[in-house]
Amino acid sequence: MRPLYISPRGRGGVDFGIQNILRSVRRFGAPQAELLQLPEVYNFAPALIPRGLPEGWWRNFDVIQGRSRVAFALRAPGRPLVTTVHHLTTDPALQPYSSPAQRLFYRTPDPAAVRRQSHAPQRLRAAAEDHGAAAG
Repeated sequence: MRPLYISPRGRGGVDFGIQNILRSVRRFGAPQAELLQLPEVYNFAPALIPRGLPEGWWRNFDVIQGRSRVAFALRAPGRPLVTTVHHLTTDPALQPYSSPAQRLFYRTPDPAAVRRQSHAPQRLRAAAEDHGAAAG
């Protein structure tokens, strides 16, 4: 498998997080995994990411991964898209530990995408429980 991780440069640990994920994936079975770091401006305009990538950028990769802030802009034909939620603002139980500025920042560009992503873990958990009940 050859995954591609795409992340705009950021502040507050995002760069370290994605680099740690990349190192771990390389170490445990996907040595050809790559990281494409984009300019920081794409954090504020993720919908412009497809315009900043070369044509056919996904062709040599099996799976595309992007963090929750930008993943919706990384859809590629015939490739699964994995998104990783890295921020407290997407989990209602953890919102007391985030600031109002963080919550505003993470909901400004595409509030619908953030809502869909914040409910995805609940849907996955329900599906897993249904599958476990059917298997048992």
